[in-house]
Amino acid sequence: MATDQTTTLPVREKEESPKVEVKTVETNPNEKRGEKDDEPLDPAKHIEAHILPRLDDDVIDYYLNEIVKKASTRVVGIDYIRANPEQFRNLISLDTGDGSFPRVETYTLTSEKDGGQFPVRVYHPDPAEHGPGPFPVHLNYHGGGFILGDLQSEAQLCLGMREAGVVVVDVNYRHCPETLFGKCFEDAWAALLWTRESAEKLNINPNSVSLGGISAGGHITIVMHLRARDAGIPLRLVMPTVAPAAGSLFYKYYTDSPHKSFHDLHRSPILPWARIKYFADVAFDSVPDADAGVVEGDSKEVIRDKRVAALRKVWPNEWLVPLDAPIERFRGLADAYVRTGEMDNLRDEGEAYGHRMIEAGSQVTFKRYPRAVHTFMYLDFNKQKRVYDIDSFVALRRAHGLVALESREVEKRIDRVMAAVKAKRVVEKEALDAKKKAAGDLGKADSDGAYA
Repeated sequence: MATDQTTTLPVREKEESPKVEVKTVETNPNEKRGEKDDEPLDPAKHIEAHILPRLDDDVIDYYLNEIVKKASTRVVGIDYIRANPEQFRNLISLDTGDGSFPRVETYTLTSEKDGGQFPVRVYHPDPAEHGPGPFPVHLNYHGGGFILGDLQSEAQLCLGMREAGVVVVDVNYRHCPETLFGKCFEDAWAALLWTRESAEKLNINPNSVSLGGISAGGHITIVMHLRARDAGIPLRLVMPTVAPAAGSLFYKYYTDSPHKSFHDLHRSPILPWARIKYFADVAFDSVPDADAGVVEGDSKEVIRDKRVAALRKVWPNEWLVPLDAPIERFRGLADAYVRTGEMDNLRDEGEAYGHRMIEAGSQVTFKRYPRAVHTFMYLDFNKQKRVYDIDSFVALRRAHGLVALESREVEKRIDRVMAAVKAKRVVEKEALDAKKKAAGDLGKADSDGAYA
């Protein structure tokens, strides 16, 4: 059994300026390849030959025109990202905390051990369609490489899932580098306990709980999967999606991975190895030098090794690298719905987690979305994104014992959500454009939020 007894490292003060910075490109990539900004980009010059024919055309167009063409040449530090979150949002993000959507409430929770605070946003289904409750409940842990994301990032997904007739609790766990890497697991656990303890206030059934998350949120979901089993908390379903399960943050080179997809797709246009390295650098920067034993003269590699060693002393290894856990740790787990993208470098390790569960006698449903990149569920133009929303809806109703709806009704409800989201996004874009104009920034490119 895993232990929750941990060594304590102090949390980096928020006022400290993070050390990690990233330059998105050294020079204008179009000039480097002899292309002019007003000319269509040649996909073959920007996407590797073995990857290009396996991508949807709309994803290729998006990558070339919204990421490559608009790539920034400025140095972007995490402090800049924190100060300008609107420049790093994905395509489906929106503010649901401003009263524009009904039956949405925001709460502030206290973390499991250190007293740190973080917000959650709760989405209640319409009682006119779903009755008075109490309702099943689903906790959502957003993606973002453990450093990005907030209550806007996956708001649309939460709106879609509540249409299934469940209360959705969206958890904005604390991020790195301001907070020690791994505190997200304590925040996620505190949110699960609070949700069940608040059954009357939230009008939920505390014995009809499911969990899910995308990317980093999928990793957190896997850890909660283990902890809930150990604590005897019943779960109806866990849905880790495009989840890193093999410890990729700890690799020094992409070739450290034992998984074929990580090798084949390490230069994928979405979440390439370089991006994972960036997430790792920022995450490890959350360990203060004094606690890692860093001394003057240490090389970057030595500093990294010391910080990793410090983290390994704090957290159980199965929280950091779930696939390294012995087979007995996969026994008796709640049913899982493991979703991956065909063109995601994390594909094979996510599926390996599901196969380990099966080997241990647990129940797993798999879905690999064809031609899908890592963040396909954030790309509102991609056909697999709509399929993903429908799958989430259907899986939640089935897991919580709700009556199945005709496919036409499911699609109608998902389309209703997307129409409301798009209308709100128009309003938000107008407000952002006005803000940029006032600041003299209109026309400057936003950063690559889709990478998160």
